[in-house]
Amino acid sequence: MSSQWLLLLPLVGAAIAAPSVEWRGQFRIAYDNNPFLYSASDLELFRLRAAPSRFPIRTTDDLEADMGFGLACRFRLAERGGSLGLRTRLHQYVSNPEKSYGLATVEAGQSIWESGRLNFAYTYLPDYLIRYYRNPTSSDTTDYVGCWFTEHLATVSFRQRLGNTALQPKYRYEVDDYTPVFDPYDTRAHRMGAELSWDPLVNVGVSADYEYKLASAKGPVPDISYRQHELGLRVLSTPRKLNRFSLEAGYTFSRRVFTTRNSGDVDPSHAGRVDIIEAVDVKGRYRLALVSLEVGYHFEWRGVTSPHASAIQDVKDYRAGRLSLGAVMSGKSR
Repeated sequence: MSSQWLLLLPLVGAAIAAPSVEWRGQFRIAYDNNPFLYSASDLELFRLRAAPSRFPIRTTDDLEADMGFGLACRFRLAERGGSLGLRTRLHQYVSNPEKSYGLATVEAGQSIWESGRLNFAYTYLPDYLIRYYRNPTSSDTTDYVGCWFTEHLATVSFRQRLGNTALQPKYRYEVDDYTPVFDPYDTRAHRMGAELSWDPLVNVGVSADYEYKLASAKGPVPDISYRQHELGLRVLSTPRKLNRFSLEAGYTFSRRVFTTRNSGDVDPSHAGRVDIIEAVDVKGRYRLALVSLEVGYHFEWRGVTSPHASAIQDVKDYRAGRLSLGAVMSGKSR
């Protein structure tokens, strides 16, 4: 190391204050009544064992163990706060282990000015199984294979707080890489949106977020390209007299319009198709000395309309609910 770099070390050390390290661990057990998001007609076919090759699974519901761990290093650079973090999460299914998956997120943030913070994140999700589909490379109508993909998601956002209100515009770039047999599904997506949060009271928080997503698939047939508008609302409340308890509720609405130029004769599953996806979730948390206990419920449903496939609603519509119990622990070095 040259003498010039040695002279700079004290200046760097003075600019970066001693960091603190925070950690967070969580464990949840959940009952998922439809992890593969099957329609009512598919669930009935499975119950009757009418198409066993179509459902090479043990059950259409499952128990899931959800384990997560996060580590964040917080520091001050030139008198402004910054952070580096890593979060990992594993979802392990009991009856259908092939549905299990894990993901990891690397995060970085730095205050630019008072109440203004720039954030970066990258999430990696390898080998996620959607469900089993007809093998598009085979003429055998009973040949079903797993539809797997790997996702890369990069995010940049800026959060500015003004009093009890904060605005956070964000941009995301998503890459979904499917297994070779499903290469036409490979997708690139631009996701642009913003979140507005408001704390009208000390113990009440309200937030709303919007995202526009433009997804372009490799195609040409099938072509799953689409544009989507998504709106979410969330409320968090902590009673004044029972401040160890908190209740959070949210609702999400998405409208997805498939944009393929293929005709209905060529691509009936996507031409002219519109999906409406909605979800509600409720979570209660009670904080003890070193751990917080959680109970949550998530319910999601999708309705599909299409002018080219009269039976597509029976295949793509679904209802799915998830009930979870868990615990969260956290701590820091100083």
